[in-house]
Amino acid sequence: MVYLWSPRFVYSAGALPYFALAAKRQGYEFIPLLDPRESVQFAEHRMSLAKRDLEQTLKDRSMASVRSEAVFPKMDLTRKMLSLEVFRANGFNHFPVAYLVENGRFNPRPMIGVLTTADIERAMKEWPFGFGPPAPAAQLTAVGLQSRDVASLSGAGGACTAAFTYLPFKGSWVQPDEGGRISLGIYTRVSPDGRYLLRSHSGSGLTDVTVMELDRQKKMVRPYLTSLSGEAFAVQGTWRYIVDTDGSHYHLRDILRDQKRAKAQFRAGVRGFYATAAELPGGTKSAHRIRSLSWPSPSDTGLMGTQESGALFNEVVDVAVDATGNADDKESTGNRYLCRNLGATDGWMFSLPMVSADGAEFAARPQNPKDRLGGIRIYEFGANHEDCTLVDRVDFMSSKVVFGYPKNGMKPPVVFYEGSGGIVGLHYYDRVLKRVFAVRDTSRRSVVDGYPGFTRDGRLVYGARWDNCDSGGRCVEETGYVIADPYQSEDARNFRRVHPEANLPECIAESEVLKVESEQREIYGL
Repeated sequence: MVYLWSPRFVYSAGALPYFALAAKRQGYEFIPLLDPRESVQFAEHRMSLAKRDLEQTLKDRSMASVRSEAVFPKMDLTRKMLSLEVFRANGFNHFPVAYLVENGRFNPRPMIGVLTTADIERAMKEWPFGFGPPAPAAQLTAVGLQSRDVASLSGAGGACTAAFTYLPFKGSWVQPDEGGRISLGIYTRVSPDGRYLLRSHSGSGLTDVTVMELDRQKKMVRPYLTSLSGEAFAVQGTWRYIVDTDGSHYHLRDILRDQKRAKAQFRAGVRGFYATAAELPGGTKSAHRIRSLSWPSPSDTGLMGTQESGALFNEVVDVAVDATGNADDKESTGNRYLCRNLGATDGWMFSLPMVSADGAEFAARPQNPKDRLGGIRIYEFGANHEDCTLVDRVDFMSSKVVFGYPKNGMKPPVVFYEGSGGIVGLHYYDRVLKRVFAVRDTSRRSVVDGYPGFTRDGRLVYGARWDNCDSGGRCVEETGYVIADPYQSEDARNFRRVHPEANLPECIAESEVLKVESEQREIYGL
């Protein structure tokens, strides 16, 4: 039994021992989880009052039948809950709420409110388990209170990279905005080695689009100013090029060397608001192909749309590089509208598109699916650059998902972050296990405030604000970037304990990180 409670719902603290008693009598493990929006200190205070009230209540002779059994269990009652499964089952609408999990199946029919022990037991016996998603997708995410800030494990590839690395913004370029806060920009793309971030609408003290260099050894962030505008984007997969909204492709090395004076190599591909691009597999230093994908937009083919939802089109460009390193576009498919073959199922109107790192897939939310179900879906591009094939359904509502990198023939994971309905922070979706993992450093207060991205070795990089506290408990808020190993998160460790057969890696080896960094330096031409 998973019991959700909140100190702001006073009765949910007081009812806890009765649900615990019912779970014990029916042979269920009792797992109390705290509303993640509340502080542990407030919860502990509320629980101490509830324990005092129970002591007074049990002195009443009318409670003699449960006097010896209805007690607060000796366990951590303030572990915070961060479960998408419970969130989708409307588990945050009221407290207390109790859910049953049996034989790997999650029963989405909750027990809501204060109930007698007899009523709780009756519900547990009568409510069937004939529905709900199968395990492991339904495994609940209990966020514990411990975290590892340094590499303390060893994986198959040697010593682990750090679980969380914090790189605060420092220097004269750091200037508060009008509201007095340090900006993280509006949109961020992460390079395959995590060394560079492309930051749009950068904020005070920087150009509209800025390349940020992350030095994880020195724990420093350095900005490089550019002449790019609006929602410039990187060619994912390799980052050979940074692309302006007019289609101008720049070498990253030129921007790092010349900053705003950097010259474009060529102009090609999809242009405009929030386009994305990726290099297709099989490319070399001298010849490669780039697929670019549009943001939803109206078209001249009778397909209606707006800037938020509409038809998508893509273009594949062949690029050749001469002996001096100058690049030029040689051939193009031209703009091809996508997914008209899905008219009878998902339709061809989408929102929130994102291309995968290898250019083979894209994620988007269909606007008029025949099944009327929401959520992000993943499609493969057809060989004709027009047809689409539905290959995965993520089935959660998200602002946007960002792809990781495929490994060993497996589908790449995706990452997203939310800030509504009590589901907050960073989430990593393993498309093989069909399971969502929370990526969170529970040892400190930290708020994700920037689009995340994967490195090729599997780490996550994202903008955040966090508390940096001294030994005396005095804290200051810092703003910057965080590099995280999702396999070392508390949620992943809990999953490995329960499901060792899933072979979820213990961590990302530092040797793999160094290998990717070396490979990328060669691709960048540095």
